[in-house]
Amino acid sequence: MEQRYRTEDYAICEYVLEADASGKTDATPALQGLIDRAAEAGGGVIWCPEGTYRFEGSLRLKKGVTLRGDWKSPLKTGKKVAGTVFAVYGGRGSEDGPSFITMEKVTGVVNMSFWYPEQKPENVVPYPWTLSSTDNSSCGYTVRNVNFVNSYKALSNGADDGMCYNVAFYSGLYGCPLKQGIYLHHVLDITRLEHIFFGPDYWSKSGLAGAPASPREQTTLRNYLFDNADALTVGRFDWMPLYDAEIDGYRTGLLFINNEFGCPNGNIYNVRIHHGQTALRADAVSPYGWCISNSSFTVDRRPGACAVRLSKDCKGGPLMFYGCTLGRVEAEKGSAAAFSFMECRFEQDVDLKGGDCAMFRCVKEGPAVINLPPGDNIVDPGAPEHYGSARKAADIKPLGALPLHKSPPFFRPASREVFDVRDFGALGDERTDDTAAFAAALARAGAKGGTVYVPAGRYVVSAPLTVPSGAELRGINEGPAHTMVPCSCIIVKTSPGTEEGAFLSLSENSSLRGVCFWYPRARFDRETRFPWTVKALGKNCQVRDVSLGNSWQGMDFASAADTSGHEIAGVTGCCVRRGIFVDNAPRGGVVENCQLVVHYWDRNDSGLASEGPALTGLVPDVNNAMRRQSESFVFGDCRGERVLSTFSYASRKGLTL
Repeated sequence: MEQRYRTEDYAICEYVLEADASGKTDATPALQGLIDRAAEAGGGVIWCPEGTYRFEGSLRLKKGVTLRGDWKSPLKTGKKVAGTVFAVYGGRGSEDGPSFITMEKVTGVVNMSFWYPEQKPENVVPYPWTLSSTDNSSCGYTVRNVNFVNSYKALSNGADDGMCYNVAFYSGLYGCPLKQGIYLHHVLDITRLEHIFFGPDYWSKSGLAGAPASPREQTTLRNYLFDNADALTVGRFDWMPLYDAEIDGYRTGLLFINNEFGCPNGNIYNVRIHHGQTALRADAVSPYGWCISNSSFTVDRRPGACAVRLSKDCKGGPLMFYGCTLGRVEAEKGSAAAFSFMECRFEQDVDLKGGDCAMFRCVKEGPAVINLPPGDNIVDPGAPEHYGSARKAADIKPLGALPLHKSPPFFRPASREVFDVRDFGALGDERTDDTAAFAAALARAGAKGGTVYVPAGRYVVSAPLTVPSGAELRGINEGPAHTMVPCSCIIVKTSPGTEEGAFLSLSENSSLRGVCFWYPRARFDRETRFPWTVKALGKNCQVRDVSLGNSWQGMDFASAADTSGHEIAGVTGCCVRRGIFVDNAPRGGVVENCQLVVHYWDRNDSGLASEGPALTGLVPDVNNAMRRQSESFVFGDCRGERVLSTFSYASRKGLTL
């Protein structure tokens, strides 16, 4: 296979789409056949080379399968589309039809663009969702580096049936969705959203045929979005993290709604919504509230436009704004929401007819007027001079002064060589001991670096392993892994008894990615101690998209003399005693998008073998064991450590510093 554009990581794919890349012939049968073939093998990554592929039907992305294309970010091309393009013709005129791609659990769509060639800005036609999730109470959806050029409805996470869809990773999403960008609903523990960019330029500057290039067409498109399109709609969502987004020109940029399942709460950082009709509208807020910081919500100065609107039915909260720039803010009469503003800048009027409000160290620009609600309010009682004086704006030091967090780059091994463990005798049949095959492949990679590749399978390993410097041990997962579909699964068949040592050690400057670990001898009904699953032996070790299914102890990045430069991202699992420990990092590192909760053990519907009683549903024994003794995240001497979007549930200690 040929990868034209340099991306963050090397693509390793066992399956290649061989179809007409000129956009003239329907590629639906070819790709669906390849998906079926990969799913039958337990999962895999399908490479879709650069080109334009025509699709007249819909696709079902089956368990364990990822579609990956050639890619260049539109932020680096002036928003021009480059790489792999799926041209969607099916579903025209049928908004409620089947999604173009329905994603089953533990699947991925990575590095590609979706384009609807027959869509016109002056005559927008309904289409079904481009991507949607399925399988009730399931996990492991990854959508990363995807351009929804002109989707009518881009990405649904529970919109169609209201079922419960958990633990997805949506990162690097671009485009100009024409009715609905992202719909998130009934999401529990938890889905992550980061780097979301929606606006008309992603279609008009795409360089694709029929793009609205003239000033008249561009004005028509902007007016349509302003009157008809919602970028991000959030229903029931527990602890939603939204980081780094820019929404331009939508009727509603961010909408909080309520229904029979409840309403959302979470945290928002570095989100910019502007030029639309309403930037943020809250119809409902969970009692756990929202923390919104280092963000800006502004709108065009058109009649009725509002940056932040709390509807009359909105209750709960609080909504806490910190270090934000805000256009017009309204709370409708009858609203029972609680909200606060700290170190915020108001560019337009604040008209609060309802709710309860607190303001601290805020400034307003020029003639802006602040009208407070009739209830009990707290308004900076010690420093009222901060209101009404534009020159005081210099006193406010918002979070914008801080540098934005930059996600760690993917590890690049010292060579492009790939060592497939099957070529060294591994079978992955859950019966044969594959220890010698893994050790031999790692030894070969130790000579000059490279990737030891673990295809889909269940590989029994009965002795400790070490990844050499300059090498990576890599499975098929291109996003956070889950034991529901274990894909590249390492069955740790060592004996319980001691906590000392580690099963897998990472040499300095090495990496582990895209695999699941499972301990068949671990029991939830009684204590079964094991060494650490993963241990860093030195600096610059990376672990990404790894599931610690039922580890006793997860990751030791603490005991080596210097663990600086560590990069831990997308690590998930149920660690009964210890989760992720970091220490001895005088130059810091990164821990992001990591999740330690019980269901990586108890949602074992993949049939992974386990001693002791059978697991059925949410087992109180596992929860109780974690509540009794587990420590999820521990940080010691870490100077300049960056931690983002980590999550822990049912642990005795969630975060220890």
